[in-house]
Order: sequence, then C-alpha cells, then structure tokens
Amino acid sequence: GYDVLFQDVDVVWYKNPLAYFHDENAEDANFDIYFQDDGNHAIYYAPYSANTGFYYVRNNVRTQYFFNSFLMAGDFVMQTK
Repeated sequence: GYDVLFQDVDVVWYKNPLAYFHDENAEDANFDIYFQDDGNHAIYYAPYSANTGFYYVRNNVRTQYFFNSFLMAGDFVMQTK
C-alpha cells in the first residue's frame, strides 16, 4: 500500500509537505488522516471542519477500514442528500 496526498489544483506548497508528514518528531505526528481545515466552525458542522482541498492518508489498517467502510456505505451516503 501507499500513503496518499490529495490536493485541489489551487493548492500551492511553498515547501515539500511530505517532509512534514513523515517527521516523527513533529508536534502532531500521531495521525492517520490529516485534512485541511475549512475554517467553518459553525455549530451545524461541529465537531467536523475537514475540507478535501488537501488531505494526507497514511496507509494502515485503520485507514483501510475507514475507506472500505465509507465506500461500502455509498448508497446510504447518497440517500442523505
């Protein structure tokens, strides 16, 4: 498996972000998925404020389970529109 960095076309990096995501000594190095914060912290969205403008996913059992569960629940997600 591979770790995945996804980004929108309008995201610009001033430094290589992979160095940060792979730094085991970083302040917040203990993560499975790292999402861009969308800035909207309204109570309606609480406690979630993830934005898919960019996200980084580490390949491990937890993230594989998350994405497999999400894909398997696709019909349910489509019904919640």
